[in-house]
Amino acid sequence: MSVSSLPFLHGALAAVLPKLAAWRRDFHAHPEAGWTEFRTAALIIRRLRELGYAIRMGEAACASDRRMGVPSSAVLAAARERALEHGADAELVAGMGDGHTGFWADLDCGSGPVTAFRFDMDCNEVAECAEENHRPVREGFASRWPGLMHACGHDGHAAVGLGLAEVLVSIRRHLRGRIRLIFQPAEEGARGALPMSEAGAVDGVDVLFGFHIGFKAEGPGSLICGTQGFLATTKRDVLFSGVPAHAGAAPEEGKDALLAACSAVVNLHAISRNGKGGTRIAVGRLEGGEARNVIPASARLFMETRGETTELDAYMTAESERILRASADLWGCACEWRTVGNSAGGGSSPELARLIATVAEAMGGWKTVIPMSGFGATEDFACLMSRVQTSGGLASYLQVGTDRAAGHHSDRFDFDETCLGRALELLARLAVRMAGGGQEDTETETESDMEFLDEVVRRKGIHVQLWLEGEDGEGFGRGRVELLQLVDELGSLSKAAKQLGMSYRGAWGKIKKAERIAGETLVDASGTKRDGYSLTPAGRELVQRFQQWYADVESFAKKRAEALFSDFDKE
Repeated sequence: MSVSSLPFLHGALAAVLPKLAAWRRDFHAHPEAGWTEFRTAALIIRRLRELGYAIRMGEAACASDRRMGVPSSAVLAAARERALEHGADAELVAGMGDGHTGFWADLDCGSGPVTAFRFDMDCNEVAECAEENHRPVREGFASRWPGLMHACGHDGHAAVGLGLAEVLVSIRRHLRGRIRLIFQPAEEGARGALPMSEAGAVDGVDVLFGFHIGFKAEGPGSLICGTQGFLATTKRDVLFSGVPAHAGAAPEEGKDALLAACSAVVNLHAISRNGKGGTRIAVGRLEGGEARNVIPASARLFMETRGETTELDAYMTAESERILRASADLWGCACEWRTVGNSAGGGSSPELARLIATVAEAMGGWKTVIPMSGFGATEDFACLMSRVQTSGGLASYLQVGTDRAAGHHSDRFDFDETCLGRALELLARLAVRMAGGGQEDTETETESDMEFLDEVVRRKGIHVQLWLEGEDGEGFGRGRVELLQLVDELGSLSKAAKQLGMSYRGAWGKIKKAERIAGETLVDASGTKRDGYSLTPAGRELVQRFQQWYADVESFAKKRAEALFSDFDKE
């Protein structure tokens, strides 16, 4: 599909762009950490329901037994109460239970591919800078809640997701298939994607997009279309238990849990590197003991492993378990741990990254478009991405550049909000590219686009594109059928043309071509010059027959494809 103009998209974007900064600032002022995003989720769900999206939320959208690092019941209760005090819908909050704050929203546009976009919502547990020269303070949208701050741009991600939802509804007539918007909790700590994946968030998805503001994309106008090198990770809280004793009178009676933990810290960092790729180990916090004259009975360490692949992280995890047990045994202590975060490794699908670059170049206005870049960190989008790719689909993670006041996770983090509009437009164009329908829309596909479509068909099955042709080669497809239906529905050619984002002259030309192909008068123009239009009996019959023919052929083609190609290896 040609994405160089897309006039029908311009009006939809224009209506939403002014809202983005306000939404972002509202989310920024009301930050919510992982599994407590009650207000953020409730506000977005309420709006998406108004727009007509089908919502899946609560435990149905987040597998309870796969959640990690869930806050205490007291923390969850306080977060629910705080959300209700600041405008969250009580019924929606109740539906999220004890922190099942993730959800997805489906827009059904008929038969066709399933295209999904993922947006994370959680904040960081960081106290935001309170100095007057910090823009959120100066302009009145700094965090209202102590110890919580959007220091990674997720407030902007949620705003773009809400904006995309509004745009897609406005252009729904131009889309086919199903579009899914996934709003994920608990990305920080790599906790939210796995339980959503297990609940079916990306089941049946053909193409998945994720995006991040900033990070490796430096400066405004820069774009990274695909990301490689997501590090797999496992995050654990470890408890060492010993025996207390008087440090002066009877130290031999004690079992020093803090020494066991210290021994573990030293030896964890002695794990052999792996010849199959890069690995990481980190102990970010160590605490223990009760008093200076008491042999410590308990100690805790908070650690993580990482690997360039899921297999390498598994190696680091296994080695770390061996060392934790050995360190406990060395000092006569016991140890136990719980996993509080986990994500797979992986990378974007190269063919999808190339297509994103094509769409971005056609969109224009980018200073730098980088097809693929390394990441060198963890993002649990990789969990969703690998599930889609394993099922034969394609996925990519975009990074949209912006000016930042400070680095990610800093208490002074802030960004230039103009990047929100560019991100929204790009994602909307990608939605149109993936889910656009109609024969007219396929006439200007580039060679790289066609290669991409071939790859989707090869991996995921068959998608049917049908139209009728006259003797002169002119086509009659779903695009012209949609125009005829709108003319009949609105009683106006000018209104139908406007809704489809085309000129009156262009719409009239399409109708005249359709009449030449059909050999019949399809539109009754007996009213005023531009109003009072309706379909003739022949026009209505043609539309009805075309839709029936299209459905019959599409159904037959898919069944035959399953019968003929089901035994082919699609790897």
